[in-house]
Amino acid sequence: MTGVSRRAGIGFAVARELPASGARVAVQSWPPYDADQAWGSDPAGIDGVLDALGGTGDDLTHMEADFADPEAPERVMEQAVSRFGHVDVVVANHARSSRQALADVTAAELDLPWAVNARASVLLTRVFAARNDDRRPGGRMILFRAGRKGSGGRYRGGLLGPVRTWWPGDEEGGAGVRAVQPRGCAVAGGSGARSSVAQGSGGSGVRGIGGSVGVGVWEG
Repeated sequence: MTGVSRRAGIGFAVARELPASGARVAVQSWPPYDADQAWGSDPAGIDGVLDALGGTGDDLTHMEADFADPEAPERVMEQAVSRFGHVDVVVANHARSSRQALADVTAAELDLPWAVNARASVLLTRVFAARNDDRRPGGRMILFRAGRKGSGGRYRGGLLGPVRTWWPGDEEGGAGVRAVQPRGCAVAGGSGARSSVAQGSGGSGVRGIGGSVGVGVWEG
């Protein structure tokens, strides 16, 4: 599960719900990115985030990785496999937001969202496909189609088509790749939290509702 650095949003909500289905979870974060954004780092730090997920141990492990580094996706997968022996599902939730206006945009700022949002997701898919054991049922690579306007959706919207071209996955009897469309803004904690829906490519979705946002299962 990538992009879990704050107790807010889809990444944390999914990571919190997965153990209830019997999953062991490896979460990736890059807190320095949040520290540079308007919303800031989680007040409790990454240790507080992990504590809220039940603490690292037999069923939860954590690694910090900057997906602007092209070697990071493979390192993250290697650490997850080393810790748990295999990976059945990857949820590529990470994203780098970019809010520069056209007049202010720079080549460097164009390159960073591409590297994090698109390139890292494709490289994670490549490593997952190479390591996937088709004898284990239910393997899934979950990509995100987009995000909120002007934010983490840049370069993510067109990922599913190319990835399915490179890796047909379950069309050949193996693991599959899916895309979800996040909607709304998930906020952890407090009675004012709103519903967050990530609509699946097959028509069903990932949904979180309530004071502490929870995310259930995806299908399709």
